[in-house]
Amino acid sequence: MDIPILFRDQRFVVLDKPAGLKVHTGPGGGPSVEDGFPALSRRRDGPWLAHRLDADTAGCLVVALRRAALLAAQAEFAAGRAEKIYWAAVSGGPAAAAGVVDSPLLKRGDRAGWRMVVDPAGQRAVTTWRVLGRGDGMAWLEFRPR
Repeated sequence: MDIPILFRDQRFVVLDKPAGLKVHTGPGGGPSVEDGFPALSRRRDGPWLAHRLDADTAGCLVVALRRAALLAAQAEFAAGRAEKIYWAAVSGGPAAAAGVVDSPLLKRGDRAGWRMVVDPAGQRAVTTWRVLGRGDGMAWLEFRPR
């Protein structure tokens, strides 16, 4: 597996997923993180993704090596004891120093795969954001999905 491993113990592996790599193969095919699972464990019960990241997103991806570890990780996310934090460098940037995005999201699919879109019929999604830095027409933002 060519994806760098940031952490590994008996229960979990944390991968440094690059942007452009899907976590699941999906209907469009192509390489995915799951293609490397046989290199992480030869056990029948695992590995499993504890969460997911969009194909365009680079970041830490937690992989559970056993079913019990998967259930424990899912419980941590569900209880709010684990969280995702995203950073983005953007051109320009918002005028405010911080804010909240509160928009309903709906999963919409087509032949190319699926995407989350803002739709009144969707599930409520709240993300807080703040500016971490500014310079040379760019802004560095932090996002925390709730």
